[in-house]
Amino acid sequence: NGVGAVVLGPPEGGESLAADRAGDAFRAADIETTVAADMPRRLWTKLAVNAGINPVTALARVDNGAVLTEPLAGVARGAARETGEVATAAGVDLDPGEAVAAMEGVARETADNVSSMRQDVEAGRRTELDAINGYVVQQATDPVPVNRTLAGLVSGWEAGKTGPDRA
Repeated sequence: NGVGAVVLGPPEGGESLAADRAGDAFRAADIETTVAADMPRRLWTKLAVNAGINPVTALARVDNGAVLTEPLAGVARGAARETGEVATAAGVDLDPGEAVAAMEGVARETADNVSSMRQDVEAGRRTELDAINGYVVQQATDPVPVNRTLAGLVSGWEAGKTGPDRA
């Protein structure tokens, strides 16, 4: 429900003629679009935002802005910080403090919104957990206890709510 931006570019970063052409087509259709060479950083930043906001709001059944105050702020910041650390270890220029700041900025901008993961939980649907906190856990070379705990809690809820079809 936040204002989205269309940003195109190769996932590995750099220049791309295909992304330039797609950007031109979107802009010709009056869709504000950015073609970016720093997609790895942008993708990991978005992942940090989602890792901090989505599972916390889903488990606590609160709007996005609740992650800005305790007792939830420490958990959300921890997940975002760990995501920044994993990105840095993977060679992406994303300082963990910047990852936290990005998460907090989105939480402020979308304070009254209901996250997509919370919507899924409230509807009894499987969430995008594997692509968010699960991905952080999978990519980590050092322990990521906050992301691992959030992934375990949401995954446990899913297993009990949606059946044994989870891998």
